[in-house]
Amino acid sequence: MYNVAVAHAFKGEKEAAFEWLQRTKATLKLDMSMIETDADLASLRGDPRFAALLPKPSDFLDPFVER
Repeated sequence: MYNVAVAHAFKGEKEAAFEWLQRTKATLKLDMSMIETDADLASLRGDPRFAALLPKPSDFLDPFVER
């Protein structure tokens, strides 16, 4: 899913890129903090939706709970 988002970002398809990034985040299987340094997603960083994808401190309150 993450790579699909990157492909859309490369093509300038921001809506689709954010849709796939949101799906990726919802799986809880990927460290979304990596999007801050992924050069492939640089074109999305100025969009307010980008910050919403980043982990928040509350995401780490129960680090040992399986989901």
